[in-house]
Formats: sequence, C-alpha cells, structure tokens
Amino acid sequence: MITTCTPQAEAVQQLLEVSMIQWEPFQVQAWMMHQYDSHHLYGFWQNEHLISLIQTIPTKIQIQDHMVSALGIQWACTHPNHRQHGHFKSLLKVVLEQSHYNHVLTYCETDFPQLLENHRFQSIAYGKVAWIEPKKKGHPTNVSTKFVDSYAIYTQFMQHFEGTPILNHEQYLAYLRYQLARKKKILTTKKGVAIVSDHSMDTIWYIDSSAIDDFLTYLKDPHLRIHTSANEHLEKYYTLHQPRKSRTLMVRLNDPKLYARASHSTLKSIQTLYQELTHPVWTR
Repeated sequence: MITTCTPQAEAVQQLLEVSMIQWEPFQVQAWMMHQYDSHHLYGFWQNEHLISLIQTIPTKIQIQDHMVSALGIQWACTHPNHRQHGHFKSLLKVVLEQSHYNHVLTYCETDFPQLLENHRFQSIAYGKVAWIEPKKKGHPTNVSTKFVDSYAIYTQFMQHFEGTPILNHEQYLAYLRYQLARKKKILTTKKGVAIVSDHSMDTIWYIDSSAIDDFLTYLKDPHLRIHTSANEHLEKYYTLHQPRKSRTLMVRLNDPKLYARASHSTLKSIQTLYQELTHPVWTR
C-alpha cells in the first residue's frame, strides 16, 4: 500500500537504520532532527511495516527573469529485504503524479541517473570532485567556525546561476544544522561559506575566489578534496588533480501548460528550456 499520510517518525527512523547501513547512528539522528519532514513523505507499506520511502522538498528554480515552482526528490530508501521489487518505482510514480499538478519541474541530484531516465528526467548538469593544490600563503585568515546566518552569501552566489534549485531561508539553515549534526565543520568569512569534513571541502558558496584562498589557508591540508559544479572552472585559479564527475542533476518538465502559466511563454521540452539559459547551472 502506498500512502502520502504521515508515517510515524519511529517507523521512518527504523527504516533508515536498516537500509542506510553506511550511516552511523549519529547520522540517522542528524537526519531525523534536521531533515525529516513529515509533510512531504511518500511511504510504501506491507503488512503494516514501512518498507520504502521517498521524501521530497518543495523549492524554486530561477529560469531567466522568473522563478518557477519545483519539487525535489530529496531522499529515498528501501528495506534491504524488499529491494528489486519495484517499490521505488511505484512510489516515484505517485510523487510525479502529485508534482504534475503542483510544480512546473521535478528534480533530483543523484549518483544513479539511470533510475530516473525512464521517467522523462533529463541529465542537465553534474558536479565534479578533484584534489586541489592549495596556494601557499603565510598571512592569517579571518575564518570563523561559529554558526552564523550566511544566507545572504548563499543567495548572492546563486545569482550567478540558473536552472538550479534554490533553498529558502529556513531550508538553508536546516541544511547547515544537519551538516553540523553530521560532525562536519562550517567555515565562514565575509565572502564565503564552506562545509568541510576530513580532507574534503564538500560544499562551498563564495562571492569571489579570495574566500577559497582563506579556507585553504585555514585548513592547511595538502591533500584536500573539493566538490564543485562543473561550471565553476576553478582550474583557472588552482591546480586540480584527478577531476571526475560526481552527482548528476536530473530535471523533469511535468506539464508544459504549467510552465506557460508561470512564465507566459511556451515550451515543449526540458532540453529547450536549459539550452536557452543565459547563465550556467550549479550543482551541489
């Protein structure tokens, strides 16, 4: 049975604990405390047990001079004993049916794009990961590890990109708190924000490249891995070793009529939409 009713938090946590075997208990707790959203869950039940789940997140995507509503597939999992039985596909069908009437676009950032290609999702952009060679700098930096509201930096950074999901203020702060609960560090300067873990800069939003210099100097790690969008071209300023693709941004046009009402223009395909963008796409 598929339901959009709110599963009990206990059932969701139990499913996480058995399906996300690579997560430590504190990571499960971090998700439940800062990312779990009972209002945007789709669950597959069997014999009164929750065996598969998709959580979504409503956002906006900037397309040229207007914002369109979008629904992100934020997270999905299935109990190990019930995989390869089509439960994710069944849940996804319900999610897309709901999204069709309420959101212009549906998107997902994933390492498994083939799971969505048969559902009219198109690969739009991808991230990249590489080992970055820090520039040697001797002067001190003014990097802070205190939790601050850096949403203004995030929104200023995102103004340089199009076709990309944009978190609202509440979602942004919840995401930062989630990363902290996962025992990651958040570094902040006046010109940038970085989320870092051991030997890795997982996410970075910056106003100019001086913020990256500050973070690299502060971390003093000669073997630092950095995750960026493929459209940022940090190789112009830094030596990047062994770059490779990471997560793919998949986007689906739910209904051309919805897009026409939101943008006052006609559109037949998602490829056309992204080909007409004047700014690059960013992926986290």
